[in-house]
Amino acid sequence: MTATNTLIDTVGNMAFELWEKGTPVNSAYPDEERNLGNALLVPLYDGDSIANVLKVLPDGAEATYSTEITPKNRTTKRLVSAKTVGVMAVAGRVTDPAINIPGAHISGNETLYAGGRLANASQVILTVGWKNASRIFEATGIPSVAVLEEHHLSGTVSGGSGKNLIDTALRLRDTLPANTSITLALSDDRTPATRKAKRNADAVARQTAEEASRHENSKQWKREEAQAEAEKALTQAVTITMFDAANYAANQIKARLVVLK
Repeated sequence: MTATNTLIDTVGNMAFELWEKGTPVNSAYPDEERNLGNALLVPLYDGDSIANVLKVLPDGAEATYSTEITPKNRTTKRLVSAKTVGVMAVAGRVTDPAINIPGAHISGNETLYAGGRLANASQVILTVGWKNASRIFEATGIPSVAVLEEHHLSGTVSGGSGKNLIDTALRLRDTLPANTSITLALSDDRTPATRKAKRNADAVARQTAEEASRHENSKQWKREEAQAEAEKALTQAVTITMFDAANYAANQIKARLVVLK
């Protein structure tokens, strides 16, 4: 583990401690959103652990947890954010009585964070941003998963929140039961300029993929180098816009794509 990752984990523990100070919005579900002062603390899950907290103020302003911290063997403080890449917020939980039958055997540990909220869900909706997730759950009653938006991400991430959306979609499909339906729902953010950029990026991705295929019999380092370039070009092509990323993810996991108005 690098020093940077250690700092991020340290700040993540501080974010968790902040969340613990809050009062559960629903006392029946203490592992979900909490109130602290005038802020809503939305837990950001990394698998079955809370890695960060999204603080939502009454005016709608949002911010993930960060604080100034002095690295070991250093004298100068630096602003460090808790983990943002690969985390997700979850709005709602499984409430369908046909699924959560009293007294029935529930597979998995429902005390676990994200796993518990999505346990035995027949449907899950994946979107971008907490506001969308909470709005979708309130309207449909279907548990909704949100990846963070671009301004919440820390560090350099290839593809930004578009890659985050794809990675989360693949992870959900891999971890949820095969009969759980996943729907991606987000706004169409494409423009004439981004459509043109997408066509150009697709052409580059095809060319690099063809180049990689020509190195099948090359030395291992050359094959790996060519494959890395092809994967990089594909990522750039499918993350031109959030809609492009969602469309790619939906095709990969055979999910529906719904455009929000």
